[in-house]
Amino acid sequence: SQDPHHHPIPPSDLSDDRRWRLAVLGLGRRGLEYAAAIARDHGCLLAGLADPRSDLRSFARGCGFQAPIAVSLPRAKQIGEHTLNSSHED
Repeated sequence: SQDPHHHPIPPSDLSDDRRWRLAVLGLGRRGLEYAAAIARDHGCLLAGLADPRSDLRSFARGCGFQAPIAVSLPRAKQIGEHTLNSSHED
């Protein structure tokens, strides 16, 4: 069931530069839940994912996330400065 207080913004109403850009640090169960919620929200843009564990980074990529994936927050920021929409894995 859907939260009656949540009113998602239609995707046509916001360009990428007007959406909240969010990154998820830590790709365990909770991190993947956050990433999925961000990806579904039209008011947000999943700008990056980071985790030091290569198995969790690979699993996140296998889940279909298209945001850049990095080993750490500093590396994610470097990747994010160069590209927003390409797939990277550190």
